[in-house]
Amino acid sequence: MGPVYAGGGENGVVGGLPLMPGLAIVPDESVILFGTRPDDQTVAEGLVDVDEVYPFYARVLSQAGWIKHTPRFFTKGHQTFLLEAKSSNPSGRTIVTFTLQQNEP
Repeated sequence: MGPVYAGGGENGVVGGLPLMPGLAIVPDESVILFGTRPDDQTVAEGLVDVDEVYPFYARVLSQAGWIKHTPRFFTKGHQTFLLEAKSSNPSGRTIVTFTLQQNEP
């Protein structure tokens, strides 16, 4: 079986980016229609090390042609990809928010 993609399925819907192993989409907090509206957001959570989230997505995003500006800010063409990971919650789970913005040409 191939990688799990945000939004489910083999083809993915978060710009075709794989979901980090250990994370799962939080459906009630996600708009899983990336690329179809000006700002779309997906939230995932899981028992992953928050310090591993940014290096994982820096590698994945750069392989997909995204330009890294900071560990949380990437661009590709007229799109901006924002990433936020936090683990300060009682469950010990890491929450990752992915935001894709369509910018004016």
